[in-house]
Amino acid sequence: MSERFSNTTWRALDADLLDRLRAARHDVGALEPLMAALPPAPDANPEHCEAVWARDVPPILRPHLLRHFIRAAPARWAPLLDQAVVEQDDEFAEDCFHELATAFELYCVPDGWGWVVYTCPSFARRHFALQPQPFPGAGAILEAFGGEPDSEAVSMAYALRDALIPPARVVALAERLEVPGALPPLVDVPPEAERVWRFEADPEHLIAVLGHIAAFFERAAAAGLPVQVHWHPNP
Repeated sequence: MSERFSNTTWRALDADLLDRLRAARHDVGALEPLMAALPPAPDANPEHCEAVWARDVPPILRPHLLRHFIRAAPARWAPLLDQAVVEQDDEFAEDCFHELATAFELYCVPDGWGWVVYTCPSFARRHFALQPQPFPGAGAILEAFGGEPDSEAVSMAYALRDALIPPARVVALAERLEVPGALPPLVDVPPEAERVWRFEADPEHLIAVLGHIAAFFERAAAAGLPVQVHWHPNP
């Protein structure tokens, strides 16, 4: 899909930290210690962040860079990011808070939306003229990808939904998600639609993606954490 959302990230969220960040949304003094106390990412590169920040970066991009830098050196970047959060709009703040409250994630998986085609017949018919056959576990897979797409959206990219899955549903999905050995069959497929779809879909990739998702939900269920499903373009 060469449109708006071609990647998916699943985040297991620290709900308590998310609530505290939201409560401090407009208070720089309260936000800074919360951000400064975040654990640094083990693979972070603080020197690279400093080098990028020293460049002539357009002001409009600097708040977004700070969201990536904070995990490299929380105490260094917290005073700048907390100010950016206060000054930016609510969408920026929410996106930032979800990133900061991420305990662990399955990051930026490309082209997993093919499973939405196989698990949602109305979406498959509307956007690809395909007819998937029902198969066991389809409902769990669709829920793991954010649930039923928006049937009113003109573009398939805008039909895909972000979702926040509560811990009890995460446990249920961890028990129900199964990885098939092959993709489910499609029926009554027009030749042109089949040619387009075979170009779009890589069976080995989709099956591997589902394996990673199932393992992620098992880990999130064991930790008792909610999961955010987030569709986005390339990072």
